[in-house]
Amino acid sequence: MGININNMGRELNSYISKQMNRGFFPWGLYFAEVFTEKGGFDIVLGNPPYIGEKKHKEIFETVKHANLREFYLGKMDYFYFFFHLALELSRQNGHIAFITTNYYPTATGAFKLRKDIHDRATINKLVNFNELKIFESATGQHNMITLLSKGKREHEDAATCITDRKSNASSEILTQIISWQDDQTQYFSIGQNELYDDEDFQIRFRGLGGVVRNELQAILYKIKNEGVQLGTLCKINQGIVTGADKVSNSHRQKYQIDEPIGTGIFVLSLMELSKLRLHQEGLGLVRPWYKNSDVNRWNTSIQSNERILYLDRVANPQPGILNYLQKFRDVLNQRREVENGVIEWWRLQWPRSEEIFTCEKIVAPQRSHRNTFGYNEIPWYASADVYFITQNDRSINLKYVLALLNSNIYYLWLYHRGKRKGETLELYQTPLSQVPIPKIPVKDQNSFITAVDEILQLVYSSDFSSNKSKQEKVATIEKSINLLVYVLLNLSDEEIEFVEGFKN
Repeated sequence: MGININNMGRELNSYISKQMNRGFFPWGLYFAEVFTEKGGFDIVLGNPPYIGEKKHKEIFETVKHANLREFYLGKMDYFYFFFHLALELSRQNGHIAFITTNYYPTATGAFKLRKDIHDRATINKLVNFNELKIFESATGQHNMITLLSKGKREHEDAATCITDRKSNASSEILTQIISWQDDQTQYFSIGQNELYDDEDFQIRFRGLGGVVRNELQAILYKIKNEGVQLGTLCKINQGIVTGADKVSNSHRQKYQIDEPIGTGIFVLSLMELSKLRLHQEGLGLVRPWYKNSDVNRWNTSIQSNERILYLDRVANPQPGILNYLQKFRDVLNQRREVENGVIEWWRLQWPRSEEIFTCEKIVAPQRSHRNTFGYNEIPWYASADVYFITQNDRSINLKYVLALLNSNIYYLWLYHRGKRKGETLELYQTPLSQVPIPKIPVKDQNSFITAVDEILQLVYSSDFSSNKSKQEKVATIEKSINLLVYVLLNLSDEEIEFVEGFKN
């Protein structure tokens, strides 16, 4: 007996309506009450809805009080519940087949899902379509197929694949990929215990662990074995969450805001700031504001055309600032921390410790096609789509860390052991925290630091963007840094060739 978990017809719709009125999670309650009593299903199929919690809190709030509440986790996706539900509904050794986005194998909010799969299921196949579009009308999605069997069978290998194809898929290409016959798709056979990485059970399509199956695994093993996690050596923090940077279209519609879209609320242009006519006391609460696009490899922008009203937990703004923000009070009042009485309506939602933005630091954009880490020592404030790496262990110099993070081999690590959305690296707190950094004596860091100092002097010069000679000089120093990292990690000539080939 099989079930398509998405299509249950009028009976389900009627039941959902009744249970929504009762405050229950309808899908889970319905299936748990009606179908499990039949002994479970042989097959459960699904293409569940992809709904994030960020703009759908009311849906997730319902789940927290229903039968699948134990699987709720912040920053999760709604479709994770369908996996849990499928495991509840399936009989032992029953088959589960879902097509979803390909983010859950490494997403922070999918920890409980991965653990549930690890504990209660055997992974049969994982087909990662990566940059290949299988739904022409769905933009920004990277999809995968997951085939599971209920019950643990650790002796069985999982068949996994990742395609290198891009653009739109045809039926012929899809058939080739899922038949394990495509010459532009990488195929692997992985033991169940080699699929899961670290304590959060991240799923690795190429495997890992005690059996080094190929050159890539050998290199990744060396990096991990030689290093200490960056999160223990440095502090890693997300940028500021204001809760309302600027006026959006939804603000105008929902709160009848008369100001044009893009008008500053907490983040103002220089012209908008000048119109406030703030006295010196008010200007003391103004900070330079940068974007993730202001982060380059090695350096960052040092001039900004925007400012943030830095109203942290101790700020006492003058009437001019409060009068300005009063226009947006309805918008600011709807922020969770204001509704819960944690902050006054005019404060930043999460201002972070100001030291993060004023000290020596490495900064990274939340997403990048390559390993992009910049360095500065100036007051540099940015939003939550920028991550700040600052010193914690005083024996580890940030410029040494910067050299490693921008090297070719650490691109290899971030690509295969970090998080990605298609081919784009996701440089969030968790993957950054897990980057292994060899902890070496200060004197052994000096060659890296000297090379980085030379690069910083060049990239921060006023004519760097137009000076080809300086750009070539930076490229030469980068090559020397790569060689230093290869020696540090004791790579063989063949492994170095592999890393250089992958980078290209």
